[in-house]
Amino acid sequence: GTADNTAVYDQSYGQGPADITSAGGLSAYGIMGLGGNVFEWEETTADLLNDSVSSFRGVRGGDWVGYSDYLSSSYRSSVNPDNESSLFIGFRVASLSDSANVVPEPGSVLVWGLLGLAGFFVGRKRLRK
Repeated sequence: GTADNTAVYDQSYGQGPADITSAGGLSAYGIMGLGGNVFEWEETTADLLNDSVSSFRGVRGGDWVGYSDYLSSSYRSSVNPDNESSLFIGFRVASLSDSANVVPEPGSVLVWGLLGLAGFFVGRKRLRK
């Protein structure tokens, strides 16, 4: 659908995936197409080990011919990475419209967290003296 908070799923095979501008309406966060239309590749392998480039990769999100159960964030399937020509699998490209909405990278969150813990323990050690 193209109405707000909708997804493209349970459609006929012949229809094919929706155009990116029609892949569900905008969510409350102003983003589109998070569920349905095409499954999205995960970097993580199906066995969660990432020990081989040829291991099956996880996919999430459901597709235009799939059932609503596939839209759940807890649903995960796997596909051979050599299956590059599949109509059912894609990937997400995201960008921020302005620098005021920058999302911190996990690495920077970790660094700030470790610095905060270090400061806590140094301050605690000084109080004991």
